[in-house]
Amino acid sequence: MWHETDGALTPKSAKAQALLALLLSSDNLDRGRIWLQDKLWSDRAQQQGSASLRQALSDIRRSFGRHSDILKADRKTISLDPKRVNVLRRAADDDAEFLEGLDVRDPEFNIWLSAQRAQHMPMSQLTTGPVLASRRPVTGSVLFLSETPTTDACQITENLFIDGVAKTLNEDLEIEIFRRPPAITRPGMLMVSVQAFHAPNRSIGLRVSVEDIDTGRVIWSETNVSPSKGAPNTGDIAMLSLGNRLAGQLKTAVLDGRVTQGTDPDANALAALAIRKMFSMRHTDLLEAEIMLKQAYDIQRRGVFKSWLAQLYSIQFVERIRPIEDLRDRSEASCAHALELDPQNSNVLASVADASLVIGRNFARSAQLAKMSVAANPSNPRAWWTQASANLYFGDAQTAHVSAINAQTLATGTRLQFWTDIQRGLAAIVNGKTIEGIQLLESSSALAPDFHPPLRYLTALYSAAGMTEQAMDCARRLSVLEPDFTFERLSNDPDYPVSLMRQHGMLDTVELR
Repeated sequence: MWHETDGALTPKSAKAQALLALLLSSDNLDRGRIWLQDKLWSDRAQQQGSASLRQALSDIRRSFGRHSDILKADRKTISLDPKRVNVLRRAADDDAEFLEGLDVRDPEFNIWLSAQRAQHMPMSQLTTGPVLASRRPVTGSVLFLSETPTTDACQITENLFIDGVAKTLNEDLEIEIFRRPPAITRPGMLMVSVQAFHAPNRSIGLRVSVEDIDTGRVIWSETNVSPSKGAPNTGDIAMLSLGNRLAGQLKTAVLDGRVTQGTDPDANALAALAIRKMFSMRHTDLLEAEIMLKQAYDIQRRGVFKSWLAQLYSIQFVERIRPIEDLRDRSEASCAHALELDPQNSNVLASVADASLVIGRNFARSAQLAKMSVAANPSNPRAWWTQASANLYFGDAQTAHVSAINAQTLATGTRLQFWTDIQRGLAAIVNGKTIEGIQLLESSSALAPDFHPPLRYLTALYSAAGMTEQAMDCARRLSVLEPDFTFERLSNDPDYPVSLMRQHGMLDTVELR
């Protein structure tokens, strides 16, 4: 790897060599400490991994000898001096495998290595169709057709609706958007027909359909009528909800059949599968989702992938998979990278807002970011979800309830419905609507049986209401997910993730049994 006239400079240990490879693969020859630790010691505890990283740095410095100051390290970053390091690119006729012979026993490093080898595949292997096909990124193509030829409110409504859906799509995927048929139709292109019409009482309706151009098959269609009259209302929740459902259908159609079990090197496909796993709330899926999101970011440096990691860390804390001490630095780094790369993306803003509240405990920052997320894309249910959460912690119960209702309306019929049901349930309870709240918490638990928070809240609420049988049933279900659960922990453990309960006095009358 490294040589000079007086001898080899390559460190002997495989982990130290891998560390150098990770630094050299970066455009700026630098990486974050936490990122490197996660890549090389993902199966070790935080302190043990940190110690191993320090040992690998010592090995590199020792092998560099009098050039040891080329390697620089501080509390957050490890780098090589770009003025003193020259990275030689492989020749076009070099058939050697990328990092051939390097054997590192860590699953995350090997996932990264597989992706890098796919990208650095020798030219002699890029002549066959199957290899090219497996490396082609998933972009997808969508053609939007506005069906109203006039310039009245119907056409304006169609254009505003299409603009909103296109924005939602581009926040998550690298996707081609067309407003008129291209000269050459893309394989797998989806055609979306949007037709506005005048409904009774001067209101405006929309009919939307999705068709596979290759087969002519209609994939999805739906009609909705806005209660607004006359001019189009861009903030109408019914139309925003329709747009969000359409975007969900298009994302699924673009990615279905291309999302594999984690072996596909495409970033969009990996992230899509990771998000599905993340919102399953199953313990093993939450760990696998983290690896997939990191791999997606290694392949394509998009802020939204980092923001999903930040969201995942918040979930891992709430689900008690990792203690907050192990997540603070990871969450902070992911949030910073996400905002740096994509500060206008509503998904980025929503995830960072939630991380700021759950892990950072910075309520003011969370509230501001949530507000920005809603402004960036009011059709995003997660934007309204984070705004409701911030409102609850700031004591603005009525506004929280309105935001939670908007989130639930936008998420109805999607994978996120359980996520928004619990938020509306909590907002209802804080507003004194206990029956409505309990019903929504039960709905959230039914839709996501592995999701811990609804059972925690239900256990406390039923216990406080003297409904012993229901409280014990919820406690038993929770104990399956959390073997160390007790009423004592729920009521008195300050580290148990029920801070909203404590803030609003929901634990004051819990009966310990």
